[in-house]
Amino acid sequence: GDLSLYTLPLTYHILSEVFDAIQLNNFKVISKDPKHIQIGDKRNYIDVYVDNKLHINVYKKGTKVSTHQYR
Repeated sequence: GDLSLYTLPLTYHILSEVFDAIQLNNFKVISKDPKHIQIGDKRNYIDVYVDNKLHINVYKKGTKVSTHQYR
């Protein structure tokens, strides 16, 4: 579904960054099924995909620096 209608408080939490980018339509679609998007540029980006869980991987200078999973 379209999440751009929802507003959330802005914080430095990774979920806040992801939802802010979705609301501003500031992401690149990698695939629609499964849902997979990237936020950022080629070297510094957030990789987001959904299977049974929400997976968020953060990359800095092309290296994965953190991984987050949410139900």
